[in-house]
Amino acid sequence: MTRPTLTQQGQAPRAVCRSTIRRRYAAGDLPGAVSDETRGWLIPVDDLVAAGAG
Repeated sequence: MTRPTLTQQGQAPRAVCRSTIRRRYAAGDLPGAVSDETRGWLIPVDDLVAAGAG
């Protein structure tokens, strides 16, 4: 089963500011975030919640 994800440029900005996502990723708070050639960064929803960004 895959975890629900948000794209940084698509849906994630609706939940949290893009600069916050960048800072959290740089700090290592989004360990499940992966880069997809087609869709850009995919960020697991539970990582955002755990990082206090959701």
